[in-house]
Amino acid sequence: MTLATMGSRTTKSKSKPHQSVKRDNLHKYIVKTLGGDRVSDAIKIPVDTNRQEWIAVNTVDFFNTISLLNSCLSDFCTIHFCPTMTASARYEYLWSEGVSKPQPCTAPEYIENVLVWVERLE
Repeated sequence: MTLATMGSRTTKSKSKPHQSVKRDNLHKYIVKTLGGDRVSDAIKIPVDTNRQEWIAVNTVDFFNTISLLNSCLSDFCTIHFCPTMTASARYEYLWSEGVSKPQPCTAPEYIENVLVWVERLE
């Protein structure tokens, strides 16, 4: 039994709703324009796309990229190696959501708090 045959028994293909197709097309446009010489090409809103939709797709992609980056770095940025969330020795980030006074926390805790907070914004 091949992997493809095995997979066909456990998965069922569904047609995507119109919104997913539109999002997929916007994502392909984003990928196509990234890495070019001109940033203005990468941020230009495609024809037949409204501004809010363009911002939403880019925001979701940015969040997914940050989540992926966090997953890659989590083995290296642990509570032992990153005991505080800082930007150089000059700035320390404090967490203030749900507490009366902003609190210091480890970098992994801070990043997790931010990702959870953003997910709750929906």
